[in-house]
Amino acid sequence: MGAHRRGGRASLRAVAGFACNQGFVFSLFYMGANRAFGEGILSFERADLFGTLLFMIASFGLLRVASSKARGALLARPLLWCYAVLLVVGSIVPALAGNPAPASLALESALVGLPAGLMLAAWGRALGGQPLARALPAVFVGSAVGATACFAMATVPVEGAAFLLKLLPLGSAWALQALVCAGSQPDRGGRDAGGGVAEAGA
Repeated sequence: MGAHRRGGRASLRAVAGFACNQGFVFSLFYMGANRAFGEGILSFERADLFGTLLFMIASFGLLRVASSKARGALLARPLLWCYAVLLVVGSIVPALAGNPAPASLALESALVGLPAGLMLAAWGRALGGQPLARALPAVFVGSAVGATACFAMATVPVEGAAFLLKLLPLGSAWALQALVCAGSQPDRGGRDAGGGVAEAGA
């Protein structure tokens, strides 16, 4: 009974945490400012989003070529809060700075894209070590909840309501740390329940 209750709490935490992650990513993709370079027909629309996606891909490539030890260090629990803070700061600063210079925009894209990619990889690693019955709802239900939160914030007639979406990485890091911590604890049979997580990151 106790194990079932703990499993239910872990499933709910995984859904809520992944919803925070996806809600933030969706807000970047679909609710960001249209910051362009150039004018008229030669303007490059959504240059900020393009740069963010490039740095996310770069983070995935970095994890791909890194050794298992380096990959584990990049996705370690203490760094998750660092990534979350970088995501919050990187998403708030552009909203306050207005239209930046190209060099500044590249820096902002790196500030958001790199930690966003690493955070998403950390979620993939953690959920990959979970039972399928827990991982699937976290992915699909969490993504649906995240999208619904974006829609709700976009339609709320209160100025600054969408600003709350920029704080979602903090909830994502909290849930992910708890999930990784629970997965690393051995069960009653002595088997390490986090073995699947470690294998997923190898």
